[in-house]
Amino acid sequence: MASQLNRFLCGCGASQYGQLLCSEVRTEPVIINREEFFFKDNDIIMVQAGRWSTAVLLKGDKVFLYGNIINIEGLCDKNLLINPESGGTEFFNISKIAIGDEHLILLGNNGQILAFGNVANSYREHIMGKIVNVFAKFDKSAFVMENNRVLITNYAKGNITIEFSSQVKDVALTASSFGVLSQDALYIFDDEGQMMFEIENIVSVAASENIFIILKNNSAVFELLESGKTRQIHGIDGVAIKVFAGSNHYGVITLDGECWMWGCGLFGQLGSGKKEYASIPEKTKIKVGYRVIDVHAGECHSIFLITKDNTFSHKIPEEMKTSDYIKVVNTTFLVSGSLIASQYDYKF
Repeated sequence: MASQLNRFLCGCGASQYGQLLCSEVRTEPVIINREEFFFKDNDIIMVQAGRWSTAVLLKGDKVFLYGNIINIEGLCDKNLLINPESGGTEFFNISKIAIGDEHLILLGNNGQILAFGNVANSYREHIMGKIVNVFAKFDKSAFVMENNRVLITNYAKGNITIEFSSQVKDVALTASSFGVLSQDALYIFDDEGQMMFEIENIVSVAASENIFIILKNNSAVFELLESGKTRQIHGIDGVAIKVFAGSNHYGVITLDGECWMWGCGLFGQLGSGKKEYASIPEKTKIKVGYRVIDVHAGECHSIFLITKDNTFSHKIPEEMKTSDYIKVVNTTFLVSGSLIASQYDYKF
């Protein structure tokens, strides 16, 4: 994304711990009043969601964390502004935030890690190379090293390191398994490190408590259970380019900057204006004139990074450019909108 974009933060769902910086349930995404909470729209770099919390990376190497992360001193039911520089360390240059149920990880551009909570020191002796990415969800963390090794730390079960033959692009963590998306394929493992599935032609992956959400290079979206059962998701009116998931709700971002969500919506976390479960995706009611840059989701809330800049547009992921579907979209149907992947049945 362009650094000059003016970004806005909005959210929907439950906010009983202040994860939406309010105390009310929001059934539609509402722009959050930022200046009252120490930052302005053009300060926002990225956003991340934990189960009951939200973190915002700001210019100046600051992280504004709000909501509830258990076992991190001073964070329960309180807001916290983390500034590694003012804490006595050198300028950290934060590039990634990861939040689990009881831990927070900050990754610096130089591979340095600041970790808080349960994971604080458990990973260090297992690191074999510079850390280039981090992920967290539930009681797990994943550290991706530059040598294509991935360290999975599970607070209850210990640590697993797996080496891959190509670059690791993403990691998705369920409560009892994990998926690693490399340049070659998506590999899904159980918590003992035994591989259960190998799936090719994957663009994006996300995970809830027990379901993987998978975007294939033909823009088709699937749910994959740990049992191996799959369900194609129909009803997305657009070209899906990224998937995301909370604990029990799921969504996609489309090429034109819209968001579609399904799953548990009892607290309004689907942003559709209702409080109910949805088995078919419903369009999130983003304010007119705004486009979605990114979305992250927790237990009962969803947090959006949006822009009103009409120069912003998503790029087609590289993995999709070579698919027959995208070739047809580019040459024929993108203007008319008459070819939508979710309207057709595809083999998984």
